[in-house]
Amino acid sequence: MAGENVDVTLSGTGRPVPVEGSITEPTEIVTPTSLTPSRFTQQEIEDFRVAFQDYAGGPDKLLAQTLAKRVGIDSPDLFTYDTLSDGTAKLFDVMPGFKDKAPEDRKFGDFEIIQLLARDAKGNKLESGTLLGGFKREIIPSGTSAAGGVAGAKFGARLPGPPQVKFGGSLVFGLLGALGAYEGGEEVADYLLDEEMLMTPGTTAAYESGKTAASVAGWLPTPFLISKNVQFGAAQYLDNLLKKPAVT
Repeated sequence: MAGENVDVTLSGTGRPVPVEGSITEPTEIVTPTSLTPSRFTQQEIEDFRVAFQDYAGGPDKLLAQTLAKRVGIDSPDLFTYDTLSDGTAKLFDVMPGFKDKAPEDRKFGDFEIIQLLARDAKGNKLESGTLLGGFKREIIPSGTSAAGGVAGAKFGARLPGPPQVKFGGSLVFGLLGALGAYEGGEEVADYLLDEEMLMTPGTTAAYESGKTAASVAGWLPTPFLISKNVQFGAAQYLDNLLKKPAVT
């Protein structure tokens, strides 16, 4: 894959950083036109976040510092974390869109350094997670899951038989309906919002909080989706249990 053009455009900045080289095969020497970004899995990012969430400056800062050392280890004169941060890295002098700018106009923050030097398992850049982004991602599958759960529970409640059959049917079919509808909602979300990307460790918490809020919001309308005429058999089933004589 040598000579392949690797797109490392910085998300949210619109500034292109074309770099030639392989992102799957290691190179012996890092040059201005040959960078080998480090790859991470979701579990590795999560483990990093948990281990260094109290690091001064946050886990993104530590990850950016680590990446600058790891990727630039063979050419320390090309860039370091400090020179990328203050805009004086020699790498900028050979990068279109940056070489003619003053150092103060081409400083990289931690997120930009991570986007330049890190990839997920599929070769995609890491993204910045937000509360709103997590909410938007989760609200669709949560909403469909709630609707599917209610539909399944209603179906189970209509099964012929005593209260315990109706109660058990409501639970089983409600769960199956919720799980199936959630998976369908995830596919819709992926279609509308694109596939969920790996987040930087410092922004994962905000993203997950947004998803949690959406999960709650998605299930809030559930009581209003159930007619008062629908009997799931739970009350009668429990009442029958209480009426049974105690075993001595």
